[in-house]
Amino acid sequence: MEYKVVFSEQSEKDLHNIYEYIAVKLLSPTNAYLQFSRIEKSILSLTSLPLRFKLYNSKHWQKKCLHIMPVDNYIVLYAVDDKNKLVSIVRIMYGSMDIEKHLTAD
Repeated sequence: MEYKVVFSEQSEKDLHNIYEYIAVKLLSPTNAYLQFSRIEKSILSLTSLPLRFKLYNSKHWQKKCLHIMPVDNYIVLYAVDDKNKLVSIVRIMYGSMDIEKHLTAD
């Protein structure tokens, strides 16, 4: 049985901000579209075997069982509800960002 993928409001904002940054700030709408597509494709691949990515190794967030999936220079943080076959996308951010700081800000 496949899992359903849902986006948090924050993860939708994250994806939009990534697109806007590349398209507007870096003046590269084609690259923005391609990056958006790669992230989206990777996220949608979580409909099968979502537990294949490691848990985010942080004592504060370990209870939430967040998984971390790299996509190019970005990371996708998500939680898996195995009972309800649901993958919840929590955040999408640039890989070199202070993950702990940005998760705590939510």
